Amino acid sequence: MNNIMNFMKWYFKEDETFYIFGLNNKKQIEKFTYKHNLKSFEENIFKLLYHNTKKGKSLYFTFNPFNINSKSRCKDNVESIKSIIFDFDDPLTSEEDIEKLLKHTKKKCSYILETSKKKFQICYKLKNEITNKEEFEEFERVNKTLSKFFNSDTNVNSIEKLFRLPFTINQKNGFTTRFKEYNDLYFDYTDFLQIFNTVIRVKEFKEFYDSLKEVKKTLRNTKKKDIKTIEINNDFILNNKSFYKYIGIKKGYEKKYNKSDYSSIDILYIENRKKTCNDYNLIFNEIIQIRNKLNQPLKRDMKNYYNDRYNIFLK
Repeated sequence: MNNIMNFMKWYFKEDETFYIFGLNNKKQIEKFTYKHNLKSFEENIFKLLYHNTKKGKSLYFTFNPFNINSKSRCKDNVESIKSIIFDFDDPLTSEEDIEKLLKHTKKKCSYILETSKKKFQICYKLKNEITNKEEFEEFERVNKTLSKFFNSDTNVNSIEKLFRLPFTINQKNGFTTRFKEYNDLYFDYTDFLQIFNTVIRVKEFKEFYDSLKEVKKTLRNTKKKDIKTIEINNDFILNNKSFYKYIGIKKGYEKKYNKSDYSSIDILYIENRKKTCNDYNLIFNEIIQIRNKLNQPLKRDMKNYYNDRYNIFLK
């Protein structure tokens, strides 16, 4: 594998639709999302590379295809699951963790992409893609549990998420992404289910897997809970002019909870959640509950924010 177009033609079929995401890591508001098939991607590849090399935007692709009529990159629009993936982003342990993964699978993977020095994304393409949408949630839980076992980042395992585009520049640090290993290989999902069934015999991972099911159940039922609901106020919309003021926020709540700081991590949280949830009341109330519980605006990284939400809703 020696260039981007060859990779995309290997990874996707001609009739599949995928998203390309570009982000300026220094200016978070400078970003784009384009929907493509292989033909349109090839027609626009030089424009995309211009964004990457001249405009300072890192490039990512969705590792699963989407409905051709989809208007957003959310779970409901995912058409099928092509791969089981892992993201090792701790340079101190990544090589050791990858060795553990390869030892358990007892096979070479489809590819190992080095995204930064000693940071890697690993893909196992499936022989038979998962197309039954009723199986998608369980697939996520299996992939997340395996990721936790192999010390991989569980946040990337949601089926609508992105991987870095090979042969492009990671503009966080100027590193050109490259294959450490590439094999034209495909795998049976049942092989990973066998590993998973062994992993959840360990109490720690069984509890983690069960908690994923519980979180999903809790989020589904949140609307039914007896909590104070913030009504949507159409005078406040999510746009650049208002610097991404909270969706539906009222002036009284702005003073009480926002304290005029417009915490950027809350904005990232809203943007992330709205990809998979169209209920802005629910999203905003999650933020309110977290702030009430912690009694502070949240200005930390996204991972900690999600951990707070996860812990609050489970307790």
